[in-house]
Amino acid sequence: MADGAEGTAVANGYWIGHVDVLDPDPYLDYAKLAKVAVEKYGGVYLVRAGDAERVEGTWRERPVLIEFESYQQALDCYHSPDYQAAKRVRSEAGAAAVDLLIVEGSDNRLPGMR
Repeated sequence: MADGAEGTAVANGYWIGHVDVLDPDPYLDYAKLAKVAVEKYGGVYLVRAGDAERVEGTWRERPVLIEFESYQQALDCYHSPDYQAAKRVRSEAGAAAVDLLIVEGSDNRLPGMR
């Protein structure tokens, strides 16, 4: 968690993506542009494809998890002209089917949990 203006903790923000790559060449173009936008907003890729085992429910082939210093930075990155240009490249080429959720992190635990 990052520190806020008055020393208060600010929860990290995350992009949780589920991706099916439909056309690898334009997807690679999108990925390069998206990476520039993500890094510009301080994002760090924690998961980007790799081995995964679906143990419940439905899932797309490629998981993506990106961490930002705050929920607001995660939102700002998504709505930025840089990321929207990358998204346009992906969408216009039909390069991938994507589900994306932007969430605020938490260090809170359920009562009674360590």
